[in-house]
Amino acid sequence: MTAPRTAVARWWWQARGTVLVATANFAVAATLAGTAALLALVVQDLLPVTGPRQLSPTRVLCLAATLAALFAALVWRGSVHQRTGTLFYVRLIDDAWPDWHTIPLRAASRRRMSLRSVTRWADLPTHTRDGTIDLVDMCADVAAALEAVVNGDRDDTAYTIAPNMPWPAALAIGAELPIVDNLRLLELPGRPDSAGDGMPEVVFRMPQPATGGAALPSATTRRTTGRRVGLLLTFTGRGLDPDTVFDGMDVGEFYELGPAALGVARHAGPGFTSAQLATLARSLPPAVAAIKQATTGRELVVAAAMPKTLAMALGWCLAQGDCRFFAGTHLLHCVDTKSGHCMPMRVHPAQPVNCRTGQEA
Repeated sequence: MTAPRTAVARWWWQARGTVLVATANFAVAATLAGTAALLALVVQDLLPVTGPRQLSPTRVLCLAATLAALFAALVWRGSVHQRTGTLFYVRLIDDAWPDWHTIPLRAASRRRMSLRSVTRWADLPTHTRDGTIDLVDMCADVAAALEAVVNGDRDDTAYTIAPNMPWPAALAIGAELPIVDNLRLLELPGRPDSAGDGMPEVVFRMPQPATGGAALPSATTRRTTGRRVGLLLTFTGRGLDPDTVFDGMDVGEFYELGPAALGVARHAGPGFTSAQLATLARSLPPAVAAIKQATTGRELVVAAAMPKTLAMALGWCLAQGDCRFFAGTHLLHCVDTKSGHCMPMRVHPAQPVNCRTGQEA
């Protein structure tokens, strides 16, 4: 008996979005047909062809009931559309990387009304010049394509964006997102064999830009001197060694931000919950903006190990404020997870062109 229940529960988890939309549409159609039929009977009573005018209280009460049911069905269908809506899959990865999100994406799309995709494959070695990966044009192209499909979607549904790209690209594309209501971000599981069956989705609403400032954390001075300031954003289990990450980047001191610094404690499972990511998406942008403003006159070097949705929300919130984040900022992309070696990545035209300053002693 347990196996059939488990199979039914898994089927419902995978297909509940499609089932809910179909049920809501059927409920509206059925109540609309009933309303039309009862309305015809009431009109027939009020305008008889022959005989006296006669009004049936029972028919009037049934018509009122079906009108109320029709209104409730319309409200419910609108709620279903807001909960499901359209899923936008945005992918910008190297053509040699496997797409680990194919199976989780298929499961997530079954829970929604429709799927739209913006995909680009980048050959990172051919985009590397003088030790810097330049994706400025590709990020602008993806941002424009995403804006077009989002603005062209229907207005009565929710918009959910699932990014799959390096964190610097997510930061830049997030800064160019269109201003729409009900925008959500979906963090797809990072395991190639995970379809998310029976697991709650990690999805959160795009936060509104914070109006107040944040306290500036204390900086750590490195053993080597440098003119630039570093920033480590550590939000995954993979740690960042500042000596390895900032090698050759002329960084003398650095700041570090993580979940604990922003008041979020990790839970027992992998990654973050939806509520935790929503909290981080609200509290991280003010902290990063405070560090950027504190380093006025000096270039900022940022390395990160963070969820792609958090990077996209960070870019969105920074773009809505008065912080010119990309000007004078270098973004480091990890090209070797084992050694921790990073390379500068340009994703915005305001970023400096010359990144490397020579190897440190």
